[in-house]
Amino acid sequence: LEFRRVLFRSCDVDETRQRLASQLGSSWNRHPEAGRPFVIGDMEMPLLWIEAGEFTMGTPREHLPQLGAGRERVRISRDYWIGAHEVTQGQWQRVMKSNPSRITGSPYLPVNNISWSDARAFCGKLTEQERRAGRCPPGYEYRLPTEAEWEYACRCGGDEPFVIPEGEIAMRGNRYRSIVEVGTTPPNRWGLHEVLGNVPEWCLDAWRDYRGEESPVVIDRYHEADPATSPFVIRGNGFWHTEMGTTSFSRTRRHDIRGGFRGCRVVLAPPARSPGKGSDGF
Repeated sequence: LEFRRVLFRSCDVDETRQRLASQLGSSWNRHPEAGRPFVIGDMEMPLLWIEAGEFTMGTPREHLPQLGAGRERVRISRDYWIGAHEVTQGQWQRVMKSNPSRITGSPYLPVNNISWSDARAFCGKLTEQERRAGRCPPGYEYRLPTEAEWEYACRCGGDEPFVIPEGEIAMRGNRYRSIVEVGTTPPNRWGLHEVLGNVPEWCLDAWRDYRGEESPVVIDRYHEADPATSPFVIRGNGFWHTEMGTTSFSRTRRHDIRGGFRGCRVVLAPPARSPGKGSDGF
């Protein structure tokens, strides 16, 4: 109840609608075209084009002595699109005809309190919707990002622990007592908003520790598992964390249950490939 009181005092839906409209402008494509960002027009969901590349996942070397989380060199071999924003409650309501969120107050707040399976179901229905409309490229689908895709887009392919100024992250101690509407905090260099803090974001992968070495390079790192038995990766962490809990390398794990204000961000990409299905991801 306290969260709801704070949000109803702080959300200005009309102002947010105008702000997001000004961020998009009229130049964005309304259908996917390789190499360009686009907007799912009837949902006002912007997706950014991310080119394939190589980077190092895990803890930057200056933090290794304290955190010891390891590193792993990864190559993203396929281009993809990723949401500029976390999925909002308005977008979720449009696709799923419901709103499971614990914190409400604006259609532009990120959906929260969803399970991994909830997020997968949303992606599946969004894929069906866009295929019916003829706007989903052949061989592509809407899905959760793999952990490697998430971190690559968060870090802009680099090795920075904070991809926006620390004082702007939507987290405890930075004037944020709860979640914020999407597009409130500055984007990273590649245009992703609220990639740190705000709501924790489900990834497609089951949890795996890093190998602790950077050679050989892992191609399209992805770990599939049974939702009934395996925890899945959470990235970005939430508004109640402090700086070291909301870095580009922070990761936690949760089983496939609702709770903890968890939300998601989507990608438009080819299906993730599991080991033994044409991938050398281990």
